[in-house]
Amino acid sequence: MESDLRRGAVTLPVLCYLEMGREGGAAHAVRSGQRHEAHVRVALEAIRASGAVETAPAEAQAHVCRAEEALEALPVNDARRVLHELAEYVIGRDR
Repeated sequence: MESDLRRGAVTLPVLCYLEMGREGGAAHAVRSGQRHEAHVRVALEAIRASGAVETAPAEAQAHVCRAEEALEALPVNDARRVLHELAEYVIGRDR
């Protein structure tokens, strides 16, 4: 997450943090894409303290479940299989 913020990439933990409606310097730094080291550190501390990092895996799982449900409407073929495998890969779980 650190290197992502430094590059300006917004990851799921960051999105979870922003959805919590937190205000202040950390939220502003994230929303504005500030990459100065001091801003990144403040943002990281705030994101970690908020519980967003722990919330993100469940959020990812929920998105994958919805995606897999949507795949059920597609015909059973290689494309559907690949999309299912991609969903599994994204959250890093095995079945």
